[in-house]
Amino acid sequence: MTRIKLYPHEWPEADQQIWSGLQARGNPLDGVGAFAHLRASTIAQHEAGYGRWIAWLKETDPAALRDAPLSRIKPERVVAWMSSMGADAAYSRVMRLDTLIRIIVAVDRETNVTKLRRIRAIHFAQAQDRNGERKHGRILSGAVLLQAGLALAGQHADAGSTLERMQKLRDGAMLAFLALLPIRRRAFVGLELGRSVLLTAHSIEIALSPEMTKTGNTWTAMVPDPLEGLLRHYLSNSRPFLLRRGDETHTMLWVADSGRPMGYSYMGRRICDLTARMTGVRVPPHFFRDAAATTLARESPEHARSAGPLLGHTSFRTAEKHYNHARVIEAGRDYNESLRRIRSQS
Repeated sequence: MTRIKLYPHEWPEADQQIWSGLQARGNPLDGVGAFAHLRASTIAQHEAGYGRWIAWLKETDPAALRDAPLSRIKPERVVAWMSSMGADAAYSRVMRLDTLIRIIVAVDRETNVTKLRRIRAIHFAQAQDRNGERKHGRILSGAVLLQAGLALAGQHADAGSTLERMQKLRDGAMLAFLALLPIRRRAFVGLELGRSVLLTAHSIEIALSPEMTKTGNTWTAMVPDPLEGLLRHYLSNSRPFLLRRGDETHTMLWVADSGRPMGYSYMGRRICDLTARMTGVRVPPHFFRDAAATTLARESPEHARSAGPLLGHTSFRTAEKHYNHARVIEAGRDYNESLRRIRSQS
């Protein structure tokens, strides 16, 4: 069976040396690797991408593994490699090519990567098109998502066994949280009482450390009503109940039915299932961010600009994209309303 990826100890010696050098953490005089500042998750992403590259070469052109690592990364070979990943997500393919480009630039800044960047641009454009298709009809209003959470934790939680009521209270709190504070899933799963969830008698603050954000910046926000009351209800009732079902005590905010911290993958599936049940549309956690930005943009350009700080963006470009998307939606609604008036007059 063909290996999808190879781990560093399975790479050629020259590649292992490059990889070790990129992560070197010596002092400035000894030399610090270009990847030394990256998060562990980003390092793992690059390791997996390069491991796929090595595995593909071993399968398709094993003689190339005897060449110098950078000399193997030829545009025509990269095109063939990208084509071999046709079944993978478009953005995943782009990220793997990013790994090759980033390693080349880090090892030898004089190497010309123009052709590789052109290949990346083509695949990135395709990824954007497919991402738009994937999101079609799945970006709901933030108000709809908030109401879904409140309803699930409210009247829907009044029926059923104690376990079912506690589950619905937790699940409703999760939906309402993401609707009002749409942080990324990694940070959402990693919320911890006393560290990133700070409670006082009068408020609840969410404080994400640089390690928890994509930009590497600290992000803080006060929990607004009605989420604050719902979160306190969850913390007083549902969380202790679910925690007692397990055999360990922990401080993570979100507790699974087993009493253990809720995992990253399970959280994604859970949010999709809950939104499908409450709205009829499967909305993954990341789409809550699109929902928030688009909802703000529908209000006014000023609201569109406020999406940047809300979502932890470092520039206005992403918020502007959602504003343009919202204008298209509104234009379509205005057009349909005009057609309705014309028909009613004829």
